[in-house]
Amino acid sequence: MTLSELSELMLLLRCRDAVNLDGGGSTTMWINGKPFNGIVNMPCDNKKFDHEGERAVSDILVIR
Repeated sequence: MTLSELSELMLLLRCRDAVNLDGGGSTTMWINGKPFNGIVNMPCDNKKFDHEGERAVSDILVIR
């Protein structure tokens, strides 16, 4: 889905506010208690297929 298509969908769904989250190679999913220090995907900022390629960023989405 392109950003334009996403915008149209949000308008059709009558969303008042919406946020597009980056899903690029630096995106990291962390779950407390999981192996690899909680990192459950393979972020690729280090150009390797491992759990060590996460980027130190200031944005975070917390779901409790």
